[in-house]
Amino acid sequence: MDVNLDTNESSVGSPGRGPREIYHKILQEMQKNPAVVPISVYKEFLRFLIATFGQLKYLAEDGKIKEIKCMHARPERAVAKLNQQQNMVLPTTTISQTAIQEAENRRRISNLFQHEVRWNEKKQRAERVIRVVDRPVNIQYTLNLWTKYIADMDQLAATIRLLFNPTMSVNTKFNKVSQIFLVSESDNSTINLADREDRIIKRSFVLSLETYIPNPRFKVTSTGEIQSLGVGVDIADC
Repeated sequence: MDVNLDTNESSVGSPGRGPREIYHKILQEMQKNPAVVPISVYKEFLRFLIATFGQLKYLAEDGKIKEIKCMHARPERAVAKLNQQQNMVLPTTTISQTAIQEAENRRRISNLFQHEVRWNEKKQRAERVIRVVDRPVNIQYTLNLWTKYIADMDQLAATIRLLFNPTMSVNTKFNKVSQIFLVSESDNSTINLADREDRIIKRSFVLSLETYIPNPRFKVTSTGEIQSLGVGVDIADC
């Protein structure tokens, strides 16, 4: 979607309205376009966490160091998989997003704009980019650790705790400054699967990611036209 400021000023506000109000009104309308909504941001966070917790290692009974897998699943889905797959390898971890809350302590009291000047390598010129400042949120995840033996559980639980000192950095293409905290953990090792002889030991870790959800970026041309760049798009690629 492209919008020209010169032709839309009268339609977005009364005469004499400043550029800030005009930009704000136009960006509000353009951000309603589903094509620029930053849905993939949440997927990127999950991918990072799955990759991180999928690299955990433990010392097995045979004296070998082994790596465990991590998959995106809620506890009930994981239990269903354990019931269906008799040969499912334990230990394993599962992670799921459970809540998103606005970060009130980092919330801004008014809409602010972020202006950037980026160099376009293809066109060999500087271009102006604007967006509404990113929205601060706290995203909650539940990490579940599943094992057959207490010794394995103790090893892996200790390794998970050591990842948070006191936080763990979460780096994605959208954000390089997000931090995730270990909020709490609980022992849920009373789960029994009807078709298994061994009890499955489970421990849950509640994690809280403090981050910012990026707003779409828009390029302002020399003629006053506003062009959508989406989220996480490098202006040099446009």
